[in-house]
Amino acid sequence: MKIYALIALITLLSSGSLLAASSPDWGLTADLTYAAKYMIDGFKVGGDYPVVQPSVDLKALTPGLSFMFWSSIQINRSNLTNDELDIFARYHRDWFSGSWYAVHMQTFADYWIYPTPELKHDEFGVPLPKERNQGNKLHFGISFPELLPLFGWYVIPSYNAYYWIYWAQNRKEQYQGGALHQFQLRYAHDIPVLIPRADAQFLGLSTSTNYHAGAFGLHPGWTHVTAQLGTSLHYEQYIFSMSLDKQWTYNPDLNAGNEFWSSLSITRNF
Repeated sequence: MKIYALIALITLLSSGSLLAASSPDWGLTADLTYAAKYMIDGFKVGGDYPVVQPSVDLKALTPGLSFMFWSSIQINRSNLTNDELDIFARYHRDWFSGSWYAVHMQTFADYWIYPTPELKHDEFGVPLPKERNQGNKLHFGISFPELLPLFGWYVIPSYNAYYWIYWAQNRKEQYQGGALHQFQLRYAHDIPVLIPRADAQFLGLSTSTNYHAGAFGLHPGWTHVTAQLGTSLHYEQYIFSMSLDKQWTYNPDLNAGNEFWSSLSITRNF
């Protein structure tokens, strides 16, 4: 059961949580996350404002396939132009389970949109037509969940590639698509539960280094390093999670400086 719990820890894609809910191949998973700020792929979206991020993930049709609705809602409603809605189609599969060369593959296609466009004016102060910021994002990831045993669990190395398909202001002459390459290490271990009658509790660490390959007009290069400390408590069908995150940024065009934030989430499997 340990290896399947570890595989579950690395399959949650949308919120970036280190410790994910372990859920079957069929059913519904609902999640509500509060984050001190919205950090994604090295970018800070909406400034230093907290967000709530509800999501619903439906596993159907065939094992490994799911469809997810995810959103990031700014708590400060004067910042509502940074609200985001996403629709995902996701798939994962495992090979060679039980061996040191076991492989876990995961992929998704994401359509994202910022539904409230920002009001802009031309040089004469005349309002310009409102254009919603929207695009597509593709992902392919591979990890090795049984390669590096440590204290009865595993350090999990993984590689993730992301590619944005995006036109700035929806104009054909302003294509800003591009890739992000991420190299990551994750480790989690069970710990004594802090709440009576809880099923399990985990403590985990994660770190990654990231290379942006031109998305959103960034000059290609190594852009940032992240680290995360997280814990999750499993109680019946609920998972309560908390994480502390740190980002060190090399490229000021990606983000002006280093960032620190925290998140809390509750997940329920149906």
